Amino acid sequence: MYHVTVGDWLKYLIRRAPCVLAGGDEPLQVQLESFWHAYRWAHPTHAVFDRPERLKQTLPIVLFGDEGKGPKRGNYMLYTFETPIGLDSMEKFTCSCHSDLREFPQEYIPACYGEPHPASDPALRATAKATHNYKGHVYLKRHLLFGILDVVYKQDAAVLDYMLGLLAKELVQLFENGLEVSAERWYVACLGHKGDLKHMAEKSAHLVRSYAHMGPVNSIMMCSVCEAGAPGIPWDRIELDPIWSSSLYASRPWANDPPLLPVPFDDTRPEMFYRFDLFHLIKVGVGRDLAGGLVLLAKWGFWDGDGDTRNLPDRLDRAHMAFKMWASANGRSPALRYFRMGLFSMKKMTDHPWSNTKGSDTMLLLEFVQWTCDLHLNSPTPQSSPHEDLLRLYSQTIGHTFKIFDICNHHPLWLTRSCAQNLFANMMCMLSGYVALAKMTWDMDEMFFSIKPKLHATHHLAYELQQLLWTAAPLIPNPLAYACEGNESHVGHICDLAQVVDTRLIDKRVVERHFCKVAAVLRRHVESRLAVSKRISFQARSELLP
Repeated sequence: MYHVTVGDWLKYLIRRAPCVLAGGDEPLQVQLESFWHAYRWAHPTHAVFDRPERLKQTLPIVLFGDEGKGPKRGNYMLYTFETPIGLDSMEKFTCSCHSDLREFPQEYIPACYGEPHPASDPALRATAKATHNYKGHVYLKRHLLFGILDVVYKQDAAVLDYMLGLLAKELVQLFENGLEVSAERWYVACLGHKGDLKHMAEKSAHLVRSYAHMGPVNSIMMCSVCEAGAPGIPWDRIELDPIWSSSLYASRPWANDPPLLPVPFDDTRPEMFYRFDLFHLIKVGVGRDLAGGLVLLAKWGFWDGDGDTRNLPDRLDRAHMAFKMWASANGRSPALRYFRMGLFSMKKMTDHPWSNTKGSDTMLLLEFVQWTCDLHLNSPTPQSSPHEDLLRLYSQTIGHTFKIFDICNHHPLWLTRSCAQNLFANMMCMLSGYVALAKMTWDMDEMFFSIKPKLHATHHLAYELQQLLWTAAPLIPNPLAYACEGNESHVGHICDLAQVVDTRLIDKRVVERHFCKVAAVLRRHVESRLAVSKRISFQARSELLP
């Protein structure tokens, strides 16, 4: 099977375009040393800190695996790696996070037990202005390792395990011995594996304790990093000091060692290797259930007129017409052509509605629902007046959801303490607001806002922020370091290639065409950076002239 090694990718990139690995204006070694200096606060037990003398030569990488649409109505699975450091830097960044904290209760603002380490530490200067890798062409940061047709790995699951075993063996070698490029030795340290919960549970880690093992009757552990779901350890409560926190990393969630377990990471909590990400947890997770509340507004007749029919399909049609007009007025282009009960995963009226939509359409639906709630709060109607408390809470919960992504997207790779506090407060308000909405609709005998495992996983992300804020950490990692939106776009591009090549040599042909595109994108990126560098140098020289 044709595949590309991590070492071959890094040799090429270090020689031709080191700015793709870390795009700041400092030398690569300076950026790496500064990155690890900040990362030590977030994960001090990572194996990389057993070799402190070579941190400035160690590249951090994150693995990603997922499936996309392949040829002949099948799937195509691919694996990539990337560095979390973005393509440029934020020299002068300002935000309103510090002032925003005044809006939250004091208990939602975790503080350090002592004096925080100063963020002005010179060792942090290079990484404090580093960006996350969401900006720029996806081919610049996501590097293809291999792809497998579903007819191969479905017939023999050992094929994927074998490929992941080869990858793990190489990462061990790159961590221990490194690789030599231009008379310099470079090492690799893996920060984890990201992707959707289904892929990590069933394909890459073979978990026996995950969201897929919830007990419909008995209490069964359902989380890969804690023992939530066991008797006496509820998973569905949103608390600042959750009961499950004492069981974090207490036991392993697998019966047999995953293929990637040998990768040097952290012997005390190896399950942390499989990361949660905001895209799968909210945009195609909790956010879908939140958007399902649109059906409730339709049931209450928010889009009914005099003489209109009162059945739900017709009410959803009228809601869609209002949605189209709203989208047109706001310059949006949703992919949703209709609102049907099937779109909201409803076979019968007693089902919990959730929108079966892409992440971008989920956010558009939430924006439309928030606009509708605010409209009826400002100008009450007979349909909305009895439900003002719920509409207000619904709008606020959606607002906190948007604020989470606003903070993450517009901040650098590393958050200052006040920015991380603002993010934590918004996450907790979103989670508690969602649970409160579920309780309110339950009391109305309505089946909305189902409590699902992704709510618990999102709580884990918030709790991790809280734990870091309790320490003296001067900078907190942005959750986008492990988010998958760019990777999903990359999967789409690769799968488009997979559908137009000969399936007999699909792995080879996809890699070859991928290389052609990467070469072109890299050349343009390097040339644009050189042009900017020359322009800045010319301006600097001009300022020195009398």
